[in-house]
Amino acid sequence: PAEKAQDTARKDPARVHLGGPAQDMRQGLALILAAAAAAAMPAVAAPRAEVVGRYDWAEDLDGFGGVSGIDLAPDGLSFRIITDTGMTLDGTFARNAAGAVTGTVPGRWVLLQGEDPYPLADMVRDAEAISVLDDGSFFVAFEQNPRVEWYESPDTVAKLRSDGLDLSNQPHNRSFEALAQGPDGAVYVLPEVPPAWGGPYPVQVLRDGRWTMPL
Repeated sequence: PAEKAQDTARKDPARVHLGGPAQDMRQGLALILAAAAAAAMPAVAAPRAEVVGRYDWAEDLDGFGGVSGIDLAPDGLSFRIITDTGMTLDGTFARNAAGAVTGTVPGRWVLLQGEDPYPLADMVRDAEAISVLDDGSFFVAFEQNPRVEWYESPDTVAKLRSDGLDLSNQPHNRSFEALAQGPDGAVYVLPEVPPAWGGPYPVQVLRDGRWTMPL
């Protein structure tokens, strides 16, 4: 028996060491080696934004400036902007082979209306963010007089989209600052600063015509 055990050990030392099938040992060893190899591999770096150019944007339009929000189409060319004076402009970027913006082809420069057919008054013009929908209509978030409005086009009156929107405890002139549409069509808005200093940022969501605060 001793000679048989020694012979077995020479042929398959793993079997004698484990007191079980050598195949189990090999499989375990293979897993250990695979894990060690994976740990030794360099981590794959996350995608990083790279600066491809700089463009000083100026337009020969009365009052152009104070751009506070932009919605860029998936093609990276078509855009619509909003300014902190309630003006909106659509247009197209020109880009070079590296993707850097080299110029613009501006469209119409329009002062938005309020909920009546009159231009926005000075005290309610403080628009901060814009999100364009697939049909060309767009949402605008306003900060100083906090609200979210929807425009069928730049020439139509605003339609208030604040049913269920929590406007309590909004800091003066630091309210809604960011607005975006999710893949499912829901619209998200959040303030410039949280209602309570150092507290969480409340994210409100417009889905199926109603605002909620899931975050």
